[in-house]
Amino acid sequence: MMTQREMPLPAEMLPPVLVSDDDMAKIHTAVEALRHCILHNRSGFSQAKIAEKLNIDPSHLVRMLKTPKTSNAANFPPNKRQKLMEVCGNLAPLQFEARAMGYGALFELMAQVKRVA
Repeated sequence: MMTQREMPLPAEMLPPVLVSDDDMAKIHTAVEALRHCILHNRSGFSQAKIAEKLNIDPSHLVRMLKTPKTSNAANFPPNKRQKLMEVCGNLAPLQFEARAMGYGALFELMAQVKRVA
Protein backbone atom coordinates (compact mmCIF):
# COMPACT_ATOMS: atom_id res chain seq x y z
CA MET A 1 0.00 0.00 0.00
CA MET A 2 1.38 3.40 -0.93
CA THR A 3 1.25 6.18 1.63
CA GLN A 4 1.22 9.86 0.96
CA ARG A 5 4.10 11.97 2.29
CA GLU A 6 3.38 14.47 5.03
CA MET A 7 3.14 18.10 4.03
CA PRO A 8 5.67 20.32 5.83
CA LEU A 9 4.03 22.27 8.61
CA PRO A 10 4.98 25.88 9.38
CA ALA A 11 6.70 24.76 12.62
CA GLU A 12 9.10 22.71 10.53
CA MET A 13 10.10 25.81 8.62
CA LEU A 14 11.18 27.83 11.67
CA PRO A 15 14.80 28.88 11.35
CA PRO A 16 17.17 27.33 13.89
CA VAL A 17 17.77 29.43 17.00
CA LEU A 18 20.70 29.83 19.33
CA VAL A 19 20.81 27.66 22.44
CA SER A 20 21.11 29.61 25.68
CA ASP A 21 24.50 30.10 27.32
CA ASP A 22 23.23 28.23 30.39
CA ASP A 23 22.35 25.18 28.29
CA MET A 24 25.59 25.36 26.31
CA ALA A 25 27.60 25.41 29.56
CA LYS A 26 26.21 21.90 30.27
CA ILE A 27 27.38 20.52 26.90
CA HIS A 28 30.92 19.12 27.00
CA THR A 29 31.11 16.83 23.95
CA ALA A 30 29.93 16.80 20.35
CA VAL A 31 27.64 13.85 21.13
CA GLU A 32 26.06 15.85 23.98
CA ALA A 33 25.48 18.72 21.52
CA LEU A 34 23.75 16.37 19.08
CA ARG A 35 21.70 14.86 21.89
CA HIS A 36 20.68 18.34 23.09
CA CYS A 37 19.72 19.35 19.56
CA ILE A 38 17.38 16.37 19.27
CA LEU A 39 15.94 16.30 22.78
CA HIS A 40 15.24 20.05 22.83
CA ASN A 41 13.90 20.33 19.29
CA ARG A 42 11.43 23.13 18.57
CA SER A 43 9.57 21.10 15.96
CA GLY A 44 7.99 18.77 18.52
CA PHE A 45 9.12 15.73 16.54
CA SER A 46 9.84 12.42 18.21
CA GLN A 47 13.30 10.92 17.86
CA ALA A 48 11.86 8.42 15.37
CA LYS A 49 10.36 11.22 13.25
CA ILE A 50 13.68 13.11 13.28
CA ALA A 51 15.44 9.94 12.13
CA GLU A 52 12.91 9.56 9.33
CA LYS A 53 13.40 13.16 8.19
CA LEU A 54 17.18 12.60 8.14
CA ASN A 55 16.75 9.29 6.31
CA ILE A 56 18.49 7.46 9.17
CA ASP A 57 17.31 4.22 10.75
CA PRO A 58 15.84 5.12 14.19
CA SER A 59 17.81 2.41 16.01
CA HIS A 60 21.01 3.64 14.39
CA LEU A 61 20.23 7.18 15.57
CA VAL A 62 19.93 5.86 19.13
CA ARG A 63 23.41 4.30 18.81
CA MET A 64 24.78 7.60 17.47
CA LEU A 65 23.58 9.44 20.56
CA LYS A 66 25.30 7.10 23.01
CA THR A 67 28.54 8.20 24.59
CA PRO A 68 31.61 7.25 22.53
CA LYS A 69 32.83 5.03 25.38
CA THR A 70 29.93 2.68 24.72
CA SER A 71 31.06 -0.25 22.63
CA ASN A 72 28.13 -0.09 20.22
CA ALA A 73 28.10 3.70 19.78
CA ALA A 74 27.92 4.89 16.17
CA ASN A 75 29.11 8.08 14.51
CA PHE A 76 26.68 10.75 13.34
CA PRO A 77 27.19 11.44 9.61
CA PRO A 78 28.71 14.92 9.15
CA ASN A 79 26.71 15.50 5.97
CA LYS A 80 23.46 15.29 8.01
CA ARG A 81 24.37 17.84 10.72
CA GLN A 82 22.95 20.87 8.92
CA LYS A 83 19.68 19.07 8.16
CA LEU A 84 19.51 17.96 11.82
CA MET A 85 19.74 21.56 13.02
CA GLU A 86 17.13 22.66 10.45
CA VAL A 87 14.72 19.86 11.44
CA CYS A 88 15.22 20.36 15.19
CA GLY A 89 15.28 24.16 15.06
CA ASN A 90 18.36 24.82 17.18
CA LEU A 91 22.10 25.30 16.62
CA ALA A 92 23.57 23.32 19.53
CA PRO A 93 26.08 21.30 17.40
CA LEU A 94 27.28 24.40 15.55
CA GLN A 95 27.57 26.41 18.77
CA PHE A 96 29.50 23.61 20.44
CA GLU A 97 32.03 23.46 17.59
CA ALA A 98 32.41 27.24 17.50
CA ARG A 99 33.07 27.36 21.24
CA ALA A 100 35.52 24.46 21.02
CA MET A 101 37.45 26.39 18.35
CA GLY A 102 37.43 29.62 20.35
CA TYR A 103 34.69 31.37 18.35
CA GLY A 104 31.91 31.23 20.95
CA ALA A 105 31.92 35.02 21.17
CA LEU A 106 30.40 35.17 17.67
CA PHE A 107 27.21 33.60 18.97
CA GLU A 108 27.17 35.87 21.99
CA LEU A 109 27.42 38.85 19.62
CA MET A 110 24.60 37.46 17.46
CA ALA A 111 22.41 37.08 20.55
CA GLN A 112 23.12 40.69 21.60
CA VAL A 113 22.27 41.98 18.13
CA LYS A 114 18.97 40.07 18.14
CA ARG A 115 18.07 41.48 21.57
CA VAL A 116 18.66 45.03 20.31
CA ALA A 117 16.77 44.53 17.03
